Parts: sequence; structure tokens; C-alpha cells
Amino acid sequence: MNIMDIIIGFILGSVEGLTEFAPVSSTGHMILVGHLLGFEGTVRATTFEVVVQLGSILAVVVAFWKRILNIVGLRKIETEDQDMGKLSYIHILIGILPFFLLGAVFYNFIKTLFSPQTVVVSLIAGGILMLVAEGFRKPRPTATTLDQITYKQALGMGCFNA
Repeated sequence: MNIMDIIIGFILGSVEGLTEFAPVSSTGHMILVGHLLGFEGTVRATTFEVVVQLGSILAVVVAFWKRILNIVGLRKIETEDQDMGKLSYIHILIGILPFFLLGAVFYNFIKTLFSPQTVVVSLIAGGILMLVAEGFRKPRPTATTLDQITYKQALGMGCFNA
């Protein structure tokens, strides 16, 4: 490992950290920045992308550990957490179902989409769709917390994310 590897790791890690919780594609941004830095297509580059995204997943687990333990049934809801019980693993399964179905059907096609050119087009199209969706949003959200999300809303979020 040389100093350039450390710099690339810092840059890509920063891109992942800044975009993971924003409504944009953190993977897409990492693909673009990796391409600009010439860090792509190798086992090292792919492994780095997987590991840095595992860091983001770990951050979610740390931030929501009480809720996660509650969902999987390993934590009893305490008095001050009475509202933390309505979101269930069923919501999560319904929300990820569209990913599994589309992934199973279109796996080979999806693998061809991870090029910088496709990512640029997708990010622009996604940005336009977000602006259009913002114009159609209801004045009041129907769910203001995670615990108010219905199964139908979980499925809708899964479909739109997929």
C-alpha cells in the first residue's frame, strides 16, 4: 500500500460517508469518483467498495441498535420506548421484496449498468424524477415516524427504491 492508495481510500470513504444517508446513490457516486481516480474494475477496487459500504451498514446498526433488537425480538420494549414497536420485520421484508424480485429476474442486465456513463444518466434522471415528485407531494405526510408506516407504504417505498 502506498500513499496514493491511502488518498484514494480517504476520498472514496468520504464520498460514501457524505452520500450514504442522502437521497442519492452512494454507489453511483463511488463509481464515478473511482472512475475519475482510475480506481475501478480490479478486485481491490471492488473489495474496497464492498468494505466501505459495510461501514455504512455498521453505522446504521449502531445508530438504530435498540430498534433492530426490538424488531428481531431480542429486546423488550421499555416504558419510554412504547412507540418503538409498530415497525416490524414484516415491513422490512415487504420493503425489500421488490429488490429481490427485480434482482432475480434482471441480475445479468443489472450487472451491465455499473458503468460511469450509465451512472451519470441515472443520476440525472433520478434528480429530475425527485424534482417532479416534489411537485406532486401531499401537503401533509401520512407517516411522520417509522412506526406509522403501513405495509402498503413499505411496499411503495421498496418499489420506488428498486
